[in-house]
This record gives sequence, structure tokens and C-alpha cells, in this order.
Amino acid sequence: MGEIKIDTTVIENEISILNGLLNDNIGQTVTVTQVPQSLGKSTGKIQDILQCYVDIGKNLDALIYNTVILLENTRDNSIEVDEASAARLSQLLADSGGS
Repeated sequence: MGEIKIDTTVIENEISILNGLLNDNIGQTVTVTQVPQSLGKSTGKIQDILQCYVDIGKNLDALIYNTVILLENTRDNSIEVDEASAARLSQLLADSGGS
């Protein structure tokens, strides 16, 4: 099994960047208003495209949010594992007389 190196500083930076994107409300930049159907089929198609754009934005927000949660869990778990490993190593060294 290979070694996995996790740099929590990099994770923190990426979390900040992603949270900034969430705060910018990417998925909320366009609103779709109903237009009378008498304006033709083109108007209806444009509304459909705008609705797809809004849906993509909402899905992008959800993806970013879930990525932030994943990165936070990865960061927290790596810190916990590192601390537990350090404690166990210290215990082993103390049990062996420090040599």
C-alpha cells in the first residue's frame, strides 16, 4: 500500500476558494420569468435554455458544497490519524525505553 501525503494547508486554501464561489451565488445569477406564449416559439425555447442554465448553476453549487464537505472531512480525518499515530509512536518509544 502506497503512502498518501495530505497537506492540510493546501486543503484549507482550496476550501476557502470553494466557499468563496458558494458565497458568489453562482447558481443564483439568472432568474427565469414567464413570458406570454403569444411571443412565439423562440421565446419559449429561450426560456427553456435559461431554465437549464439555472439548473446547471444549482447543480454546480451542490457539487461545490459537497466537495467542500469532502475536503473538510479529509482534512479532519488526516489530522486525527496523524495525532493518533504520533501518540502511538510516543507510547511505543516510551515502552521501549526511548531507544
